[in-house]
Amino acid sequence: MLWKKIKGLKKSLLHQAPAAAADSKQSATILFEITLVFITFFLPGFLYSYPETTGFNTTAYMLQFVSIALPQILFMGYLIWLQKPLKFIDFGISKLRAGDIPFALLIYLGIFALLLAAALLVQLLPRSGRLALETGFRWRLASWSQLPLALIFSLATGYREELFFRAYLLTRFSQLGVNRYLGVLAGTLLFSLGHLYQGPAGLTVAFIQGIYFGLIFLHKKNIHMLALAHTFYNLTILSITLVI
Repeated sequence: MLWKKIKGLKKSLLHQAPAAAADSKQSATILFEITLVFITFFLPGFLYSYPETTGFNTTAYMLQFVSIALPQILFMGYLIWLQKPLKFIDFGISKLRAGDIPFALLIYLGIFALLLAAALLVQLLPRSGRLALETGFRWRLASWSQLPLALIFSLATGYREELFFRAYLLTRFSQLGVNRYLGVLAGTLLFSLGHLYQGPAGLTVAFIQGIYFGLIFLHKKNIHMLALAHTFYNLTILSITLVI
């Protein structure tokens, strides 16, 4: 009887070993893939040093960015398509529905509500602290004729960043067994680092947005709502620079 139990335990361990090895290999593959996509698509931009606004050709940059971002978005879609047995819907990707737009507008308004609260807290800082927040690069349009291009630029930015930092990254973290809220935090930290060139204020705004968008993605699992809200926000900020 004891011998049978020992043999049964041995078979169980032998069966579990390949499964554990397969899981370990899959986790290593996912981590490698995440790292490769990040350093290929985002790290160069993170390391890029933006010049002063007065010497920055916004139109040329937006055209260049769109020409790079569109193939990257398509490649990310293809990469997600390869993640069998997962489907696009598991990454929050589905057909755009009319109902997504009102939700996107609500999310967009929520961003400004959060930033307004943050701005009120900033007023509690000493003057030196408030001045420090004003450092860093600031986007600025030169004329209203740039608005159509700014819309395309904002759309490309919204879908590119939400596709990676929310849809792809959070889903892959989940596959690795990472706590979903820790996943949101990790993704937000990476997202925020991409805004270091905008100084402390840009970093703070990006962190607030990253947490906000990440939590909404966990709840709604819809890339269009977030990408459109991101688009509306960016376009609003760019438009404001034409009047102030």
